[in-house]
Amino acid sequence: MKKVFSILLVLLAFSIVVSAKPPKRITFPKGATKVTVSGFLNGYKDSQTYLIRLRKGQKMTVDADKPVSIAISDPKGENASDWDASCHSHQIVEMSKAGDYKIEAMECQKADPWKGTYNLTIKVEEYRPPVPEKEELNELVQTSLQDFTNAAEAGDFTNFRNNVSTVFKKQFTVKQFNDTFAPFITQRTNIVPILRSTKGMNPVYAPSPKTSVQYDYEVLEISGNYDTEPLPTKFSFRYIREDDLWKLIRLEISIAN
Repeated sequence: MKKVFSILLVLLAFSIVVSAKPPKRITFPKGATKVTVSGFLNGYKDSQTYLIRLRKGQKMTVDADKPVSIAISDPKGENASDWDASCHSHQIVEMSKAGDYKIEAMECQKADPWKGTYNLTIKVEEYRPPVPEKEELNELVQTSLQDFTNAAEAGDFTNFRNNVSTVFKKQFTVKQFNDTFAPFITQRTNIVPILRSTKGMNPVYAPSPKTSVQYDYEVLEISGNYDTEPLPTKFSFRYIREDDLWKLIRLEISIAN
C-alpha cells in the first residue's frame, strides 16, 4: 500500500510540474511597435504568463481576440491593470516604470468555458509628456533667466546651483559654474540691465518647445529670444522632471545678434 501511495505522490508531483507553464518573453522585431503572440488555454484554471521589458514613460496596450482576462503587474509586482476576473481582454498601461512587466492571460470566468488558442496583440508606444501652456513656459524661462541674472550680479552661482536639477548638480560644482559663466560676472555692469529688461516681455520661441523621454527622464527643451536693446537676448534651456517640477539640466545664454 505504501508503494502504491508513493507512486501516486510521484505522479501528482509530476502532473503539477508539467502543468506549470514557464513565462514567455515578448520581444519586438527591429523597428516594430506592435507584435502578436499566440497561446493555448485548457480551462478556467489554466493561464499563460508573458514577460515584456519596458522603459520608463512608455504606453502599452494589450488586446486579446478571445474572452481572455488580462492581468498586468509592474516590475515591483504591483497591479498595473483594471482586473477583477471579468472579461478584460483590453488593457492599457500608461507612463510605465522601467523593468519587466508581467502579463497573465487566463479564461474569463464570466463567460462560457472554452478550450483553444488565442492571440494577444501588444503595442508599445513612446510616451511624450505634454508641452506646458505658454504662460507656464514664459514663467519657467523667466525664473531661470532671473536666477541666472541674480547669480551674475552677485558674482556667485551658489544659489543658482541650488535650484537646478540633481543631475546638473552632480555634473557641476559651484566653482565650475562660476568659472563657466565668468564672462557674465566680469561684464555684469553691462549685462545685468539687459537681462533684467526681459521682465514683462514675451519671448519668441524658435523652434517650438518640445518634450521627450530620455534615459528615464521627462525632458523639456525651450529655445528662443527676447527683443532686448541694444542686442537681443538668446536662450536655450533644457529641463528634466524631478519631484513633479521642471528643473534645469542645461542652459545657454547669449546677448548678441
